[in-house]
Amino acid sequence: MSLCYEQSKCLNCKSDLKILRKSSNIVTVYSATGSKEYIHLLKVCSHQACRSHYHFTHFTKKNVFYKEKNLAKFFYEDSTRKNIFLSSNYTGFESSYLRSMMTDMMLCPEYSFCQKATAYNLSVPTGNLELNQKRLLEGFMLFALLEMLTMYIPNSKLSSTAFSFDLDENLNTWTTALKDGFQGHHATHRCNTPGCGSVIGWDADCKVFLNDFLS
Repeated sequence: MSLCYEQSKCLNCKSDLKILRKSSNIVTVYSATGSKEYIHLLKVCSHQACRSHYHFTHFTKKNVFYKEKNLAKFFYEDSTRKNIFLSSNYTGFESSYLRSMMTDMMLCPEYSFCQKATAYNLSVPTGNLELNQKRLLEGFMLFALLEMLTMYIPNSKLSSTAFSFDLDENLNTWTTALKDGFQGHHATHRCNTPGCGSVIGWDADCKVFLNDFLS
């Protein structure tokens, strides 16, 4: 089984894309029922002046950096709507599994990511690769960040927004804007019904808490 960007033309210069087989690698993809290994195939723009690199979930542009430091990455508009979401070059998740985690957090609000990973490893079929706590956190947080940007930041376009390869840097960059966007989206309604204006949130380890977020 393989994962490869579906399109045949570069998003930047419209030149043909070619598969760079020497840069293929193995990706472990986790789902609700266990893990599978896929071959990840990289596509590269054939135009020498462009040379954009197209991964399954994101792409990079030649000499385009994040805050003038490290190479920036850009996500496709449908990155979180694909069946599989790659959170790194070697780790991916079925998107449906990442979404189901939000419901699971409500059912087990005190579970830390360490406990979530442990519970997963105890329930997957024998022979599957174990899920690392750090990889689970990175995958869920990045997926949730992209989903929320699309929902709460007006006119946001993932394919033209530069992201860092460092998750913490991305979260620090967008936390304030997401809070403002969330409040602006939901604060048009306030009434005297008990609980109106309060929201359910998660702390850094995704344990549930209540907060009067809209006040």
